[in-house]
Amino acid sequence: MVAVLFDLEGTLVRSVENDQKAVLDFRIKRREKLLELGIPSAELGNVVKSTLMRNRALEHVEKHFTKQEAGRFHLEMDRFLKAFELSWARDSEIFPERFRKYLAPAYSKMFTPAREKGVHVLLHSDGHIIEVADDLIRAGVTILNPQDLVNGIENIQRRLKGKVCIDLDIDRQRTVPFGTPREVKRHVHKIVSALNEPTGGFMITVGIYPPTPIENIEALCEALEEAGGGPKH
Repeated sequence: MVAVLFDLEGTLVRSVENDQKAVLDFRIKRREKLLELGIPSAELGNVVKSTLMRNRALEHVEKHFTKQEAGRFHLEMDRFLKAFELSWARDSEIFPERFRKYLAPAYSKMFTPAREKGVHVLLHSDGHIIEVADDLIRAGVTILNPQDLVNGIENIQRRLKGKVCIDLDIDRQRTVPFGTPREVKRHVHKIVSALNEPTGGFMITVGIYPPTPIENIEALCEALEEAGGGPKH
């Protein structure tokens, strides 16, 4: 199979930097989280910018925390930041009607030469794209790589199954890094049950990032093998 890959990551993922209320909310919650994890208020001072807060907190952790305390600090901050990332990605910044008017024709123009040559078009996005998925398919996408929890497994099943090859990104922000092995397995089996078809049209993409524990990686591999993935002999 020959395919060309396009990435809508910067197009449909909501940019929190353009939302002043969200920026302020993030700064307040980040300060609260740092204080909760043992960073003294005096260390943060009157700093309001998130990056400066982070730098001061990391300096304090390096100087004053034990290895175990530092490990817990980084784990908890990873959980905090990933929760915010997921919430920011839940809504499409570009309203569907604007996408259809301005961007869909441009994507169609890009995808058409590939499709005319019999080449598949694989499109990836980390954002909430479910409302414009039909438009992407009409523009020429034959393999769509969406995020599972951001777009909703039920939504993906209802709106995409049987219309396009689904290359699903397994959740890398909550379940896989922070869930239990049992929750990881349950999540994989739910996805396969909802989206797999004997005739094909379904793939799974898995990204493993810190601080995912080895037990969750093992559970993920076992669940994929149980669902029929893995080497075919």
